[in-house]
Amino acid sequence: MSRPTAPRGRPRAAALAERGIDTRQNILDAFTHLVAQRGYQATSISSIAEAAGVTKGTVVHHFATKDHMMQEAQTQYFLRRVEEFSRILAEVDDPELQLTAAIYLTIRAHRDDRAGTVAFMREYAHYLFAEMTPELQTLRSEYAALMVGIVRKGEAKGVFAVKNARLTSLQIFGMVNHLWTWYRPEQSESAEEITAQFAHNILYGVVSARSGTDRSVEDLAVFLHTLKPWLAPVQTYAPSRFTASEAERDT
Repeated sequence: MSRPTAPRGRPRAAALAERGIDTRQNILDAFTHLVAQRGYQATSISSIAEAAGVTKGTVVHHFATKDHMMQEAQTQYFLRRVEEFSRILAEVDDPELQLTAAIYLTIRAHRDDRAGTVAFMREYAHYLFAEMTPELQTLRSEYAALMVGIVRKGEAKGVFAVKNARLTSLQIFGMVNHLWTWYRPEQSESAEEITAQFAHNILYGVVSARSGTDRSVEDLAVFLHTLKPWLAPVQTYAPSRFTASEAERDT
């Protein structure tokens, strides 16, 4: 007895659904690569459609606006980062090694998840205070909390001498997130070499133990105040001091 076959010209529902998912992800991947190359503003629906090999109507069918694409691209990006971050923390317990691994995961993403990372970093400031979906807000908070948790764990164990875990975490994120402006996988030192150097500087500092200096955070804060007599006030200029043509040239 022969098996029944689906009518010709009418694909199964599962195949249609899978094809829709593939198309949606293909559009999102094309968008991510274009944003990494050009920036968000310079990426048009037409260019996304061309890169994805679909029509503009298909793009709009899956994503009503570019902002929806950016929200989903960032959500997927943070999902990848949180999942791998959590996986490593479950396997490594030493706070120093956890911090080293956390630095490596971000630098590794600059190499192995380059389009997603560059697209995210290029537009980070633009979307930092933008309205986000609850899922994206949760993921971003969770990701930041993982780094803060490492620092606080090291502090609690007496391994780290940290006064402010949140500021220390922001320092580390700022250091590794800025990598996209200069890091080129094919030209720079390897991700592992960069991580080892960065982690060593964060964990053990850049001052040689032979120097005999051990300045506290408070000591350095006092030093900064002593600079005031040598610093000239920052000059600011009101827009009215420029002509329209000068303002246009400066933008």
